[in-house]
Amino acid sequence: RIMGIESEKVPAKDAALIISKEEIFSRALSQESFLINYPESLRKNEIENLFNKYTYFIYYGLNNTPLFDFYTEKMKEEDVAVYLKVINDNPESPLIKDLIVFMDILEKNNFTLDSTSKEFRNTISPGLDV
Repeated sequence: RIMGIESEKVPAKDAALIISKEEIFSRALSQESFLINYPESLRKNEIENLFNKYTYFIYYGLNNTPLFDFYTEKMKEEDVAVYLKVINDNPESPLIKDLIVFMDILEKNNFTLDSTSKEFRNTISPGLDV
């Protein structure tokens, strides 16, 4: 099912996300659930790679759809609202527990990247060749 969704509608094209942030979270949470519920699956590595890609989307965005403004390094208000809603709706998810910490760090700096938030996100998602 997870891979079928990926085939039906790819998440990115031309270095830009083409699905909503809500859909990114929905897919990442589904991938996380699969990894938790089926740790011995033959598809584990494939789903882990996909989950890592979505984690990157969550913390960075992509070149043409970055999570933070290129010049101000501030998170867009509409993304803040989506992230806070996802946190509220999924507080027990390991993915979301990390996101709670990240958002708490950002909130202290008016949702602008600083050295602490950059370091934290680099430990969660050090980067991918996406």
